Amino acid sequence: MKQLKNNINRSWILLLLCLVFAEVNTTHAESIKSVFKKRSSIKDPFGLRDPFKPPFERKKISFSHKKKKTEGLSAVEVMKSIAIENIRVVGVLVGKERRAVVTVEGHGKKTFLLNEGMLIGVDKAILKAILPGGIVLVEKIKNVYDDDEYIETIIPLSLN
Repeated sequence: MKQLKNNINRSWILLLLCLVFAEVNTTHAESIKSVFKKRSSIKDPFGLRDPFKPPFERKKISFSHKKKKTEGLSAVEVMKSIAIENIRVVGVLVGKERRAVVTVEGHGKKTFLLNEGMLIGVDKAILKAILPGGIVLVEKIKNVYDDDEYIETIIPLSLN
């Protein structure tokens, strides 16, 4: 019985100590909150900068896509009115959009840029491929049996 009373007394003492410390902690916590309220109140939390974005806005660079006025005929007009035999491939630009640099006999030293899919020549040959070694043209003709036939013409890169 004596041991039971000691256990109960110890329980009461432990309970009282817990209550006292809890009261001290709440008053201490309130004093800390009051200190932070004075120094760190956020009035508009949604107006703050996103912490995961860079601290400055990058300026968007805009390029003008206006074409310069060229003298004379454009490449499309010239390429539709010439013979395929007069085309000489001078250079090839390989990248996202492949382009071929060509000169045409009879037009002096003027160069033209060709894209894949352009119609070239009087026979309307289609520029099917631009390769590092030259260009591939495909013409649609009628054979002697009146069937459609496709002829490939390869114009190699000229080194002269």
